[in-house]
Amino acid sequence: MIRRALEGLPLDDIFIFDIHGHIEQSRVIHTAEYDAKGIIAKLDRMGVNAIALSSNPALQSDPWLGNDLTVQAAKENPGRIYAYVVPNPYYADFDVTKYFDSAPGVIGIKMHACEQMTALNNPSYIPALEFANKNKLPILFHTWEPFEVEQAVAIGKTYKDAPVIIGHSGFTSFASKQIAIQACKSTENIFVDTAISSTYDGAIEWIVGQVGVDRVLFGTDLPFYDCSHNVGKLALSKLSDSDKIKIFGENAKKLLKDII
Repeated sequence: MIRRALEGLPLDDIFIFDIHGHIEQSRVIHTAEYDAKGIIAKLDRMGVNAIALSSNPALQSDPWLGNDLTVQAAKENPGRIYAYVVPNPYYADFDVTKYFDSAPGVIGIKMHACEQMTALNNPSYIPALEFANKNKLPILFHTWEPFEVEQAVAIGKTYKDAPVIIGHSGFTSFASKQIAIQACKSTENIFVDTAISSTYDGAIEWIVGQVGVDRVLFGTDLPFYDCSHNVGKLALSKLSDSDKIKIFGENAKKLLKDII
């Protein structure tokens, strides 16, 4: 694995599932290759088998258009692209549930409250959370600040049948990471991902040492961050190959065993 990574070869001899990506252009950060074609080209260059995406338009403005785009990408690229549905607290008539019957690649809920200028514990999110819990669907939370991690953890402890993923592992804030770590240790349905974005040497090894390898999922935040450095920081880490393989995809396969 290390040799292939250093030579710039795709890691196509193991299963890799990216649990945390985005599709379509963002209104706040310019990205390249943000459509399905561009994303799959990036996955192929790195040997990533599949990715779960949420739509930037759904996170930032239009839940109907944005979620339609994500689901359409999943329909057109079965086995490569999977979709998160993004709820919106401002439209009482927007129903997340309809998307889960429209395509087999719709896997869960993505929540990014700061993009929607609200809080994760906004009561308007409750119908989506209850639906995810009832159907044991994963919920991926964008988290950076300690208060966001605290809110995501509280939701995870309330809706215990839904796997809860603390996106970015709390970003670079040590306080945020400590909250996420304690939650993983005390609550069986809470996980972290490797989309740490602005990261530092040894971050993955440290997270694994704190929460255990089975609680860590591979994520890139593509296309905001190219998946090459996210693949590289795990492939070239000091973890054992068996631990790397778990994080790269086997943990996600176990979590999504009825879907992927």
